[in-house]
Amino acid sequence: MPFSPKRVAVFGASGAIGSAFAQECLDRYGTAKVFCFARSPERIPKHDRIESHAFSLEDLEACRPMLKQSKRLVGLI
Repeated sequence: MPFSPKRVAVFGASGAIGSAFAQECLDRYGTAKVFCFARSPERIPKHDRIESHAFSLEDLEACRPMLKQSKRLVGLI
């Protein structure tokens, strides 16, 4: 069964790798909503399926409501 997420979370989405990963998610998963988290949300790419959020590792609770709806979590380092 192919992986076809409805929601994707990208942490560090304002950097080179994170923004490229967010764009890949947009391209690969045509209907998925991409939740992008970064310390500098103004640098997150703009798109109608991207929802930008300010994020700090000191405030993990801010992400909890969205992550509760996720079925999978994939980390990139």
